[in-house]
Amino acid sequence: PPSSRPAGGPGPDRRRSGTGRGAGRRPERDADRRGRGGADADADGVVVDPRFAERRAAVAGERLRRRRNRLLGVVLLLAAVAGAYALTRSPMLDVDRIMVAGGVETSDEEVLAAAGIDPGEQMLDLDLAEARGRVERLPWVEGARLSRSWPGTVRIVVTERTPIAQIADDAGAWYKLDVTGRILDRTTAPAGDLYTVAGVVEGAVPGGHLATGASRPLAVLDSLGPAAAGRVSHVRYVDDDQVELVLLPEGSVRFGEVDEVDEKIVALETVLVRVDDTCLDTIDVRVPDAPVVTRVPTC
Repeated sequence: PPSSRPAGGPGPDRRRSGTGRGAGRRPERDADRRGRGGADADADGVVVDPRFAERRAAVAGERLRRRRNRLLGVVLLLAAVAGAYALTRSPMLDVDRIMVAGGVETSDEEVLAAAGIDPGEQMLDLDLAEARGRVERLPWVEGARLSRSWPGTVRIVVTERTPIAQIADDAGAWYKLDVTGRILDRTTAPAGDLYTVAGVVEGAVPGGHLATGASRPLAVLDSLGPAAAGRVSHVRYVDDDQVELVLLPEGSVRFGEVDEVDEKIVALETVLVRVDDTCLDTIDVRVPDAPVVTRVPTC
C-alpha cells in the first residue's frame, strides 16, 4: 500500500528525538526503584526502607559480636583451667612441712613413717583417708585426723589408746592391753598400775588382738567402780565363760558370765563399801539382786 509518510524525506526519528513510545519511561522506573521517600530497592525490585536496612545491619553486627564474645569466653576458660592446673603442679602447692601432735607412746617419726607423706608431694594428690588408715594401724593409735593447711602444710593429730590390763606369754614377756583386747606394747616386766589377766597368750605381737573370748573380761575391768578398782588385782576365767576377780589382800568375786555387767558392778561396790570383809572368802554377784558373801571358815 502507498506510504502514509509525507513526501519530502524520511519522518522524524522517534527513538532519537525521544518522542517515541518508550520516551520518558526510564526515569520513571529509576524513581520506582528508589521508592517513595528515597528508599532503595533490592535486586528484585522490592522497596526496602532505610530503617529496616539499618536494623538488619545492626542485628548482623550483634550476632557477630556475640560469636566473638563466646569464642573469647571459651579461650579465657581454657586459659584459666590450664593456669589452675599448672598452679597445682607448681612448688607453690606442694608439701612443705608435716606437723604431728597427740602422740605420747607413739613417736612423731613412727607417725610420719606410717602416713607415708613426704615433703615435695603435691597437696591435691594426697590420699588422706589412706594415710589415716595406715596411721591407725600403729599399736597405740586409736584414731587419727589428717588435714591440709594451705598452701603447704599437712597436720596429723593422733588419739592414743589407754592400757587397762596386761598378760604374759610363756616366755615371760608381758603385753599391755586396752579394753578392746588390742595388744599395745611388749615389756620385760609387769606394770604395777595395770590389772593382770591370768593365763598366757601365744603369738602376741603389738598391734594384734586377743581372741574374742580372752578379751571379754576386759569390759568388766573397765566398768569397775572406785571401791572395786582399788581391790581387784587379777581377772581369770573359770570354766569357759565364768569370770572371776581376785581381790587384795584376799578373797575373790564370782562374777559369772559377762552379762548384766552394770548391775553386778553395783552389787560388788555395795558389798565392798557396806560389809565387813574380815576373813573374806568370796563375793558372789552372779545374781546381782542377791549377792552372797562367804568367809574363810577357820579365820
